[in-house]
Amino acid sequence: YFTPVIWTGTGAAKQIDLGFQPDLVWIKDRSTSNNYDMRVFDSIRGMKGETSKALYLDTSDAEATNNGGGSNNDGALTANATGFLISTSGDRINKNTSPMVAYGWKAGGNKGTWNVDGEDRGSASAAGLTAGDTSVLTGCSINTKAGFSIVTYTQDSGGASKNIAHGLSKAPSFVIMKHVNNSSSWYTVHTGIENVGKILYTDSNSQQDTSSDFGGAWPGTTYTATSTTGVSGRQLVLYSWTNTKGVQWFGQYEGNGNSSKGVYVNLGFKPAMLWIKRTDASDNWILFDNKRETINPRQNVFRTNSYTGEDSSSTIYVDFINDGFKMYNTANEANSGGAKYLYMAWAEQPTFNLYGTQ
Repeated sequence: YFTPVIWTGTGAAKQIDLGFQPDLVWIKDRSTSNNYDMRVFDSIRGMKGETSKALYLDTSDAEATNNGGGSNNDGALTANATGFLISTSGDRINKNTSPMVAYGWKAGGNKGTWNVDGEDRGSASAAGLTAGDTSVLTGCSINTKAGFSIVTYTQDSGGASKNIAHGLSKAPSFVIMKHVNNSSSWYTVHTGIENVGKILYTDSNSQQDTSSDFGGAWPGTTYTATSTTGVSGRQLVLYSWTNTKGVQWFGQYEGNGNSSKGVYVNLGFKPAMLWIKRTDASDNWILFDNKRETINPRQNVFRTNSYTGEDSSSTIYVDFINDGFKMYNTANEANSGGAKYLYMAWAEQPTFNLYGTQ
């Protein structure tokens, strides 16, 4: 369902194996000499066939399709049964000799427009998207077992706020929304934020802010309230995750400012990826994984609100342990005494088989 993968760029076509066909892929050049944005691809906007439709997690830019060759070539990729094929030279996603990392998630597949658990259901209603403003929906890829969905919609001429069905069996714990065909921040709501109606932005280090594009309520069991208004034809994508035991977990911890005892968080699994953001003050989004570093402590960090490469000399240290993680440092980004932090964690090896057995 989820895995990171690393490789050395070749500057040519290359197959990247994940062990499954992905519906969401983030790709980042780790080199500090290149400083390229983290590229975001998904199976609703593309990847069923070759696509160069990239969003950038660390910027507010609209979707780009820069695949014209040369030193600024984003490159193109195609999802397949075992991962994805980088089908052109892909300077920004497969630069020759550069250390690369990708993060891949499996949603509901891309057999058609309305995908649930690997099947094309044929319509939004058959895919379970029956609540909220269904007339504006344009596509979905939903994994009901893992608790992850991708839903797209287009703002209509009425211009009113929309309630967008997510297709999951319970309310999402973490939602990211981005305008596709227009510049906008990555609006992010997380149930670990203490105040309803507050959001964060993945392309900014700012503290929690009053929601401008989400409604003033937590995501509900059937839909997420959004507030994109007055712009007919505005295309949007929502990525939604639910807390799923043994698979992924989203919560909050309070820093203790103690570099020796640290802060321990029980996830119920050993993480493959850990993403952290302080909410009560301005600070960076920081990301660790189990492929760029395979032993504790992990300190090679991406600051995902920035285009800069991997920081391998950070003073932030975290242990990935069998049932969670432990943060050892006093850094403002991760463990300042009394500060509030959100975490987003995905399992290295799910403790539950998503399709029936423990």
